Formats: sequence, C-alpha cells, structure tokens
Amino acid sequence: MILKRISITFFIASIFMMLLLIGFAKSNQNSAYTTYRSGDFFLPPYESENDRMGVGRSSTHDMTPLKAGWYLNWRSMAAPVHDGGMEYMQTIYFNVNGVGYCQAANKTSQIKPTITGTDLINLIQNHPGTIWQIGNEPDSYYNGSPLMPELYAEMYHYFYTTIKELDPLAKFATAGIVQPSLLRMGYLDTVLTHYEETYGEPMHVDVWSIHLYLLNEGPCGSSWGAAVPPGTSDRGWDIDFVASDILRLTSEDDEPSIESSLHDFRQWMYDNGYGDVPLIITEYGILPPPSYAGFENDVAAQFLHDTFNIFLSMTDDEIGLQTDNGRLVQMWSWFSTDHDPPAGYFKYGGDLFNKNGSLTVVGEAFVAKSSINITPYMDLQVAPYEGGFSATVDSMVIDGYITNQGNMTTTETIGRITLTNHNSSTSQLLDTFHIPSLPPRYQGNPVYISHTLTIMPNFNYYTITIHADPENVLTEINRSNNTLHYVFHTHFDMILDNMLVTPTVNSAAVEATIVNQGNSVSPETIAQLTFTDHFSHAVQIVDTFNIPALSPYQNMPFHIKKSWAFESPSPYYTLTIAIDPEHALAETNRANNQLRHVFKHFSDLAVIDLAVSPATYTGTGSLGALVTHVATTTIMNTGTYASIEAPMLMNITQFDDDGQALPCLTSTVIIPPLNPNETYQQVIPFSVVKSGIYEVMVTINPENLPSIDLNKDNNQKHVDIFVSPESIFISINPIEGGILTSAHNATTTIEVQPQVMTGSIILVYEPITVTESISPLVHFTDHAFKLSLYQNHQRLPDDELPCTILITIDYHNVNLEKFSDDTPDLRLYYQMDNGWDEAYLTCQPFYPVRHDEENRVLTTRICRLGKFVLSQIIPETNDSHKIYVPFILTKI
Repeated sequence: MILKRISITFFIASIFMMLLLIGFAKSNQNSAYTTYRSGDFFLPPYESENDRMGVGRSSTHDMTPLKAGWYLNWRSMAAPVHDGGMEYMQTIYFNVNGVGYCQAANKTSQIKPTITGTDLINLIQNHPGTIWQIGNEPDSYYNGSPLMPELYAEMYHYFYTTIKELDPLAKFATAGIVQPSLLRMGYLDTVLTHYEETYGEPMHVDVWSIHLYLLNEGPCGSSWGAAVPPGTSDRGWDIDFVASDILRLTSEDDEPSIESSLHDFRQWMYDNGYGDVPLIITEYGILPPPSYAGFENDVAAQFLHDTFNIFLSMTDDEIGLQTDNGRLVQMWSWFSTDHDPPAGYFKYGGDLFNKNGSLTVVGEAFVAKSSINITPYMDLQVAPYEGGFSATVDSMVIDGYITNQGNMTTTETIGRITLTNHNSSTSQLLDTFHIPSLPPRYQGNPVYISHTLTIMPNFNYYTITIHADPENVLTEINRSNNTLHYVFHTHFDMILDNMLVTPTVNSAAVEATIVNQGNSVSPETIAQLTFTDHFSHAVQIVDTFNIPALSPYQNMPFHIKKSWAFESPSPYYTLTIAIDPEHALAETNRANNQLRHVFKHFSDLAVIDLAVSPATYTGTGSLGALVTHVATTTIMNTGTYASIEAPMLMNITQFDDDGQALPCLTSTVIIPPLNPNETYQQVIPFSVVKSGIYEVMVTINPENLPSIDLNKDNNQKHVDIFVSPESIFISINPIEGGILTSAHNATTTIEVQPQVMTGSIILVYEPITVTESISPLVHFTDHAFKLSLYQNHQRLPDDELPCTILITIDYHNVNLEKFSDDTPDLRLYYQMDNGWDEAYLTCQPFYPVRHDEENRVLTTRICRLGKFVLSQIIPETNDSHKIYVPFILTKI
C-alpha cells in the first residue's frame, strides 16, 4: 500500500543497454557490491524462520528491535538501510496521470514510474542480483496506481526485459494485488493471457506478490473498501465494516478468510503453472485505526500473532511450494512501522512503533514471534568487486570479496583461487588465502581478495575461480554462493564513441573517441572520414588518419575541422567515421567500428517563444470599449545557412463556450534575413472588444514555400488567453501544474498539481456575490467566487473536473462581524442544481477540511467546478439537526 494516491504522467526515455558482465567490466576504482545477489534472500532455502517476517517501512524508526528479516517501502533506493541485517525489496511504482476518478490507465503515456533513465540504469548496475517488485496494487482505484490488466502486462514486460538485459542476475516480483479475491484473480488471468498473446511466452515471475486484506468489493466511489479491479463491473466480496468480517482468520462456509484466500491463491498459482514459485505477502495488517471499535491495538496484536502462526504452519502437499516443504506462503510483511499520512488523509492502524521509537503493543507481539523463530546459520558468499579485474598487455588483477549472508558470525577458514585453461583442459592452483571470522549480514566489512595473473600467449580461453571454504570446514546449508567464476576470452574490440559534429556554412568540426574495449592489444590501423550528400549519394573521402596500437581500454580522442563546397542542392548530408574501412584486421565484432552523423545545411526559421502581456482595459461597460494586449514573439534561424525574408502571420481567434472558433483579427509582418543562430523579436499589439477565450497564433511561412523554409514543424506557436476585467486566469501546463492566486477579499490559492491533467488548461477565477441563505445553521460570508476550466478552447462542464483541486483561503480580510464567534467553524460551500452543500463532498472518497483557526486559513479539496462561497457552520443548540457522514475506508 503506497501511502498516498499519486497521479503523474508516464514517460520512459530510451535506455542505452550496458550489459553487466559479472566479473568482467573495466573500472578505474574498485568498490564492493554491498547487495550482491540480495534477491536470492527471497528464494528457498529459508534458513531461519524470522527471515520470512518482514515489515512495511512507513517511518524512519530503527527497525533492529523487530528482529525481522526484510522490509520494503513502496519505492526504490540507491542506498537502502539494513537495520539488524534486514534485506530490502526494490519497488518500481507506477504513478498514474490523466485519468479521471474511478478510471484506470490504459496506455503508457498515462504512466510515470518512480525511477527511469540514468537513475534506473545506475541502480541496476550498482545492485546486481537484487529483487524488483514491478508495481503496487495496479488493481486498486483508490491507493494503488490503477492500470488496465493489459497495460500492467506490458509494463511488467518492459521493466523485466530492460532490467534483465542490464543485470541477468536480477529477480522479479509481481505487483501485489489488494487481496486474493476471485475478481482480482480474474484481473491476473487477463494479465497472463495478454502477456502470452503479445510476447509469445509465459510471463516470467520469480516471486508472486499479493496483499492480504479482506475488504469490500463494490463499485468504485460508492462503497467502502477496495472497489472492483479495473476491467470489470462485477461485484466481488461482500464485506461489512466490522472486525468479525475484516479480521476473519478461518471460515467453515464460503465467507472470505485469511486461510481460505491464501489457499485459493496458491491453487490459482498451481493451475497457471506457477506452483514452483514462492508466494510473498508484501503487505497486510489492520487498516482501521485503533480508535475504531473492534480494531484496538490489543486486537491488532492478537491478529498479528494468529496470522503469523497461520503463515508458519499452512502446507499442502500438492499446491504448496515443494522446495519449502509444501508451505503455502514463504514470506510476509506487516503494515507498518508507524503510518504517518500526508495532511488530510486517514491514519491507519497496526503501528509497530510509537513516535518516540518505543514499541507499541503490536510491535511487542511482532518481536515475540520473531525472537522465538531465530535459527543461527552461516552463509559465505563470494562476490565480485565493481570492475572485477584490471588488465595490462601481459597481466591482469583479479578482485573479489567474501561476505557472510548468514545471521551469526562465521569461524575462520580458507579460500582458493584456481585457473582452468580450456585449450589444454588443465587446472592449476593460483593462490590460497585466509578468511577470518565474518560478522552477520550487513553488520561488518567484507574480506577483500586480489590476485595478479601473468597472461600467457596461449591463454585465450580460460576460467578463474574463487572458492570460499573449499574443504567444507563450515557448516552451511547453502553452498551455491561459495564460488565465483571469471570466464576470460582474449580479444581486441575497436569502437567509436562520442561523435560530435559542429557544422558551419561550408565546413564541419568533427570530434570522436576511439577505444579498444577488448582485453588484448589492438594492432595499428587507419580510420576514414567520408562525406555523403543525400541528393546525388556521392561519397567523398574527406580525410584518412592512423590509429596506433591501443592497450585494453585505452582511448584515442581526435578532433579535425574540414572544409568543402556544397555543390549539390541536397539539404541533408552525412559524415561517417569508419575504423579499418578495408577490414584488414581480424576483428570479431565490427558492428561498433562506424559512426554516422546526419546534419542539415539550410536555413530553418523557428518560433522559439510567444508571450502575451496582461490586458489594458479602456472605456466603459462591463468589459470596456477596448482591451489591448501586446504579443511578443521570438524567431531564430536554427539552421546552418542564412535565411531570406519570410512572412509571419498572426491570427487572433475567439472561442465560444462550445469551442466554436470565431476569427477576429489577422496581421502579417515580414521577418528580415537571419544568419544561423541569429534571433529576431517582433512586438505586435492587438485589441479585442469581447470577453472570453482567445487563441493567439503566429505562423512563419504560412504558405509553406520551400524556397523560404524547408522545415515547417517549428514554424508555428500559439498561446491561449482569457479576457475579462473581473476575472483572473492561469494557463496550466500538465507536466508542471500551476497555482492561481487571487487577492480579492480573502487571498485564495487554487492549486492544480503536476501531471494530473492530460492536456493544457486555462483555469479562470471570477469573484461573485451570493446573497441567498440555505439554512439557519449556515451563514454565508462575503467571499464568493466562480471557477471555470477551459480545455481545447472549450469550457468543461462543472461536473467534469478530471482531477482534484486544492483550495486554500486566507480569510484575514473577510468580514466576520455578523458572526458571533471570533473563531467560527468555516467551510467552503458549492452551488448544486437544487441548493448548496459542502465543497469537500464533491470528492469520493471525501478529503477532510483543514481549518487553521489560529492563522485563519481554510484548506479543502474540490472535485468539481462552479460557484463557491465561504460559510460558517453554526453550532447546534439541541439534537434536532445532525449531519451523518458515512465512513468510506480507502487505502491511501
């Protein structure tokens, strides 16, 4: 369960795949992979029962007292903490953007993962063999990241293939569904079917992950609980909001329970070919706070005790995990250390820690179970350093380290380094080294080992093995990680890298780097620079230069500048650098011996900026006789050749509330000739006489004449403005969001968060006057306003706001004299078709109103547009008037 509903757009940049060769990669500085193969911790064997017990880390408390085995925190970290030797599960969370309430993402453009690009590459390469949970609750509209099942299958495949190419040792866990109900197993059925139909193979899963709750499954927004998953409208579990339903351990009928739902999901795994895959409960606990009857901390502690016993004992000879003695569940994680919700959200129950760091009753129950389930064990592991080896022409240095992945200190032993020559099928001992006592997992420094090997001419295929405790002196259950193999092939590999071309009018400066990426010396050779135009396809040899012999990983940068005449009318040209163009060298990999750069040689006028100044109102009337703006546009020649004179057209178009265009002004100016990279600024005043939405658009070369400009893609830009003397507006970019602030009466701030809209919008704030009254218990203040939203030049209906908007009102200047209380209970009301009601009720689930009486600030969220008024709630004098608000439990 992520602790808040996050909605952000998804964009994945192209990733340059750099395959992590375990043991073989050049590095200038060695450092240990501190979490090497940490994903193996989540797979059998489980040598101590407390290793199975995990926790959701929702606070910064030191988790050492819990004596737990592992944790997760619904995100990924480059440097996770390992309190008490706890292991960590990385999570890639999918933030959803541009979908309405109770809707799910159905395309990748609506998703932004919490980690991508270079950050993801670095994390993968620095943590080889870690485990990655791909997503969190994609089946939940409320607090997961709701994805249609087909889209989740595609996202899983993308990250599985991306990470696996970078790290073949990586392990993968599915996103935890909210609960293993029949509806949600149907969601997973669709995931598996779409995956196999799309990619031609079953979905590869190292660990199946679920969340284990018993929550109601009704239509989204109309009932408490988990709602139904995306892709279905059927009702699911019918759960009442009572402890006997939500905390049911077993049942003799068909009612959902902890035991029955676990058994059902294991059966589903078995039926779908995943019977040999571990099952981990990555989140479960008690969501209602202890202030709710039946969910007190003592109840939560007993629930933890009972469920731990269930998880430790449930087995099935047929559908259980055979490599774990038929157990149904392998690991589990309690929610949570100390849930600290964002402002305006509910706090959940089940906290293990108090704010001061002491254990709660629930935390004491956790420790009671983990402490009696500790089995001491040792587990030596041989791991590579970052780099693994360094090489010269005739020698190489092998690096590695020994660590203890167990939970007790090891005794002393030895290690050996051996070499196997595959050409002669012989082996020899290179070194024997001492391994001292090592502290438990993550609680001390590893033992560094290094060996220098002389490379013989006939050593072109051999293996170096580092073996810890080869004589089996230590008592270890898991000896699969006691050896590390470096397989070595000698070869040279010439590559071109970092090509940079800077063209001018009749020449180009070319930079590049030549690198020998192999592990043996490369022979002398040549490189050739050629020039090709796209009109005649003629190839000119511009230059040929010598490349000396290069040692492994030695590089040779070069920089040349060449001039030539552009004799053909082609606007596009290609410069090519090729190593060994005549293939004189016996090189295995020639795919990286060449780089090309295509560049343009023509003028290219681009509109790089368009801004419209605030309006100046003159005359009389509601709008005034004339509204004057100034449009300022900046033009640049982004090409490599001087431009000629070019016309630029400015169109002013008004749009009515239905989005119908009403052209009202056209103006043409001439842009003078511009040299490459030269800019020109044009200021154009214009006037309008009616209020409403206007589009200001400038277009260079409106007739698209090739003689003026070949590239029309950057010749146009537009901005939208809202004209009204009383209103203020803000244009909001969907990626950055925006904040509109009005100083009218009470300072009012309306915030649209980043990446919650699918397109640019205009938000309009208009002060209004409200004189009516709705109840003796509600008094209106003199602070009232109307909110409107325009998108694609069309006003959206008030009830079609596709996101929540945060409103903050500083009411220091509001006239409160007619109110009897100096610190009134203020609320924001909105106008319905048949009256007024509190604005927070426009959202499902409800967002609590925050009223800071000391600083006179009211904060609330709204989920619709229209008319709003700041109001006071008058305290009741008897029991004749009461408002009952239903409790809607959603995961946040």
